[in-house]
Amino acid sequence: MRSSDLNNLLTNYYSKYIESENKDKIINEVLEDVDIRAFLLLLTNKYLANFNENIKVYQQDFFQDAQIALNNAFKEFNPTLNVPFYAYVTQSITYAFQQQADSLQDIKRSKGVTQNIKILARLIREYPNQEETVRTKFKEKTGICHDSTVDWYYDMLNSGTNTLSLDYKEVESESSYIDTVVSSALNPLEMLLDESKREIMERHLKNDLSPKEYEYLTRYIGWHRKAESLQEIANSLGVTKQNISYYVRQAESKLKESSLEEELNKFR
Repeated sequence: MRSSDLNNLLTNYYSKYIESENKDKIINEVLEDVDIRAFLLLLTNKYLANFNENIKVYQQDFFQDAQIALNNAFKEFNPTLNVPFYAYVTQSITYAFQQQADSLQDIKRSKGVTQNIKILARLIREYPNQEETVRTKFKEKTGICHDSTVDWYYDMLNSGTNTLSLDYKEVESESSYIDTVVSSALNPLEMLLDESKREIMERHLKNDLSPKEYEYLTRYIGWHRKAESLQEIANSLGVTKQNISYYVRQAESKLKESSLEEELNKFR
């Protein structure tokens, strides 16, 4: 399909979306349109061809990012800017791809979530009220490059301190403070595992699963965060519950086929 035809198709859908009272129905029609799915797949493969990664491994993940970006584009597009809707959609999808690529790079550089939380907690105590300094040194110590990843660690650390009603300066012992905050950020499953078992679990989660499988399963079971239902995850991303369930079941199947259980059993 030519760009002009695709532009007309998306523009027509956007007009229907604006006029419709059932906007979710229009979005579903868009995502099921054969020509639009072909367009999203083309953008996905085009980006991955320059990404220096195995296309088959990441294709489904990036394709879903494209769907989510398209969904958000319908909700956020501002016609008064005089930008063609087709161009806005393409730009939104490309930006989503870059965010995903940044995340993958940070995951590869990361020293481990628990270790990074401890590093951040120590830096905050060492440099009170100096967030910019903390962020810079946190990136240096962890190898993390992107602000969005740093934000995620801040959110998780704040979640732990808020749960305990702690302030960064209220606990006299640094090690006591850090251990308490890290424990509060971990879910009950993690609390049952000692450090060695947590490291094994984290290694399998990262090495055996694709980025999307890792994200959805860890959100579902509450690994390093508060557990969320399938519906809550779906609502936050603008996709269906069935879509999230597919990734979670696939992730669980991969872990069952891995040596995870055998390795954990050695510590019993």
